[in-house]
Amino acid sequence: MQGKPLKMIVIAAILAAVYGAEPLLADQFHYANLLMGDRAMGMGGAFCAVADDASGLVYNPAGIAFAQSNEISASGNAFYQRQQTYKKTIGQNDYLESSKGSVAPFLGSLVKLENLAPGLAFAFGFFNRDAELKTQDDLIENELNISRFHRTQNIRAQTGGFGVAASKRLFSSLAAGVSLSYLTVDELVQDYQDALI
Repeated sequence: MQGKPLKMIVIAAILAAVYGAEPLLADQFHYANLLMGDRAMGMGGAFCAVADDASGLVYNPAGIAFAQSNEISASGNAFYQRQQTYKKTIGQNDYLESSKGSVAPFLGSLVKLENLAPGLAFAFGFFNRDAELKTQDDLIENELNISRFHRTQNIRAQTGGFGVAASKRLFSSLAAGVSLSYLTVDELVQDYQDALI
């Protein structure tokens, strides 16, 4: 009689995975330019199979059931600045593009709820997938047939969110988990140019 309930659980899990799955679409909401969570960063993003800390709510919510203890996880901001020069874009003039932004922070917590049910865990977290500020101000005069070309650009973009996850360890090496995330995308583009030819 032991084999029959296990077989029913496996069949139910397979049916739920097949009929409950939704396709991933290639659009602006399905990307992560930066890794979230300190352990995931240390592993270069190869974290889905492990995912046993609070950032597992982003990578693989079932993994949080295998956490060893309760935890609070935080990774701070690291700011960057970069410049890219496009050589001889208009005549002999270079085109300079500068941008700055922050590397994604993550703040989350994982709580093992063993007193309610063995193998039960809950996690929540705030995360920032991307943040960038790009500014340009180019002025090119008396080049080719152009008397004056002036272009300014300001781009601000930020993607962040909040998520919760719950997971239950079913067997020593099998768990089921679910996560729910709210994602915000904030983008502002200001572009101005004038040309006198």
